[in-house]
Amino acid sequence: MENRSGEANNTQNSAENAFDYAAADITNELPRSDMPRDPAGEPFQSHFEEEKPKKLSFFNKFRRMNPQNRAVLFVRIFIVIAFSALFAVYYAENSAKFEIDSLAVSAVSLAVFAAVFIAAVPQIIKVLSGDDAQLAPSGIEKANGKTFLKIVLAAFVLRAALTIFGMIVFYCLNPNFQGSLLDLWQTAWTKVNTDAPHYCNIAENWYVSTGEDRLLIVFFPMLPLLMRALNLLTHNS
Repeated sequence: MENRSGEANNTQNSAENAFDYAAADITNELPRSDMPRDPAGEPFQSHFEEEKPKKLSFFNKFRRMNPQNRAVLFVRIFIVIAFSALFAVYYAENSAKFEIDSLAVSAVSLAVFAAVFIAAVPQIIKVLSGDDAQLAPSGIEKANGKTFLKIVLAAFVLRAALTIFGMIVFYCLNPNFQGSLLDLWQTAWTKVNTDAPHYCNIAENWYVSTGEDRLLIVFFPMLPLLMRALNLLTHNS
């Protein structure tokens, strides 16, 4: 009976010791009484140096980035470079007639435009990649770049059709009109009370600080820039 009782106690002690070691392993510590000791009687202190993660270079980080985040970073870098180059060219062409306050206003305005574009890049990338469509109810086709291009093309065709229709109506109401097809378009569609002449002035002279055209700073530059680019094909027509 005593042996059986002793065996039971030993079994219980072994189980308790095993539990202590398991708990010690979780906390990365050994029981104080069971820690190995040096000749002086002090417990050995085991120091395990954690391996520090290696620092990745910019290009390695760029390769490991999510494709969408990579696109956002690339577009943002492009915006900064493009706007900086645009301001440098603008300053080089107008530095002789620039005043400090005009230069400050131009720089701040361009910086605000760049900041707005940079902030909008992630959402634009999501829209073009169709990620926002993941939240749409089932049965709705996932949006993608092709869908966006179809919408742009449809808007362009509709605008062209309305322009031609307006020219036909104007010619029917004014049968004695004399002039070329371009004159007909300018007379029928490009009215003086619209913003079209203002954009034409910006495309031709850019933003000026004198005369009535100095008030055209409220107009955005994208359309005048497109007009300048297309002028390479139309040659001041």
